[in-house]
Amino acid sequence: MIERTEQMRQRAGILGVIAAATFASSACAGQPELARPAPKILSVMVDPQRKELVLQGRDFGPNTPSVRLGERILPVKRSTTDQVVTELPLDLRSATYRLTVAVGDEAAPSDHVDVAIPAPVYRLHPRGSGRLSDSVSN
Repeated sequence: MIERTEQMRQRAGILGVIAAATFASSACAGQPELARPAPKILSVMVDPQRKELVLQGRDFGPNTPSVRLGERILPVKRSTTDQVVTELPLDLRSATYRLTVAVGDEAAPSDHVDVAIPAPVYRLHPRGSGRLSDSVSN
């Protein structure tokens, strides 16, 4: 009985090795890998002071994701699996834009989020010089 149990363990071990080798060889042969989950955007903050967009979420991936705002791809300053910080273009007009995040070259993008980009705030210089300046650039 003990001998039969030992034989079954050896066979199970051999089958495990064969299964692992088969999986590894199919991955190397160009077979599709397991699909990773699509990124999920949970919140977006527009930071006009720094001219940044800060996204909180999950599954942004270990590598830098691609962030699209309307028709533009935004430069990513830094990213983690749950946060992405992008630059806002200086010539971006005040409007509501569709925002998506994609991870990898062939990955499906996240669900979209609509983001309102506010108009720049202007103020007069001291002593009524009549000059206007963008308050975010001081």
